[in-house]
Amino acid sequence: MNTRDLEYFIKLTELKNFSKVAQEFKVSQPTITFALRRLEEELNTKLIIRFRAQKQLIITDSGQQLIKHAKNILQNYNLLKKEIMQNHLQKLNLGLPPIIENRYFPLIAKNLKQDHLLNKIETREYGSKTTLQALQNGSIDLALLASIDPLSDQNIQTQEFDRQSFAIFVSADHPLAKKKRSILKTSKMKILFYSKMASFTIKLSVC
Repeated sequence: MNTRDLEYFIKLTELKNFSKVAQEFKVSQPTITFALRRLEEELNTKLIIRFRAQKQLIITDSGQQLIKHAKNILQNYNLLKKEIMQNHLQKLNLGLPPIIENRYFPLIAKNLKQDHLLNKIETREYGSKTTLQALQNGSIDLALLASIDPLSDQNIQTQEFDRQSFAIFVSADHPLAKKKRSILKTSKMKILFYSKMASFTIKLSVC
């Protein structure tokens, strides 16, 4: 049984006019006629008697019964859709690059567990670039990201909750050893970062 057919039928019993019902739902008049016919065929009974000469509609006893049940069916159906939507919204998809997941999420998870929120979060482990892309296209709801520079995407709200500095280790005779401060952008050398040594500016990003 089509719920839209039930909606047409209920409105038809109220307005008692096929054209007005069609206008109400912004559909053609034959759409309403076919909907009524489907219901009558499915229930194997006449629901409405139409007197064209008098432009009058009479609702049969079967039609009266259907009105009562149809309203309950639609009410329960709409309630079901709301419950499913709420259940979906209660689950947040959290993107976590591996380094961030290992270092920060266990600390956050303790607080989430205490507040009974941990079971409402589903984690997605991606690299930083993939995590950011997933955040931008709506595949995840929020993310913990490491970034050297602030995120420039206007559609993403960011909140910094930790900041740490990079440390570069070089030999005593290396050219950078004589500098008190090194700017990576101006350095023309390949630098290998060891995950346990490297640290980042961490941002909490929320769509």
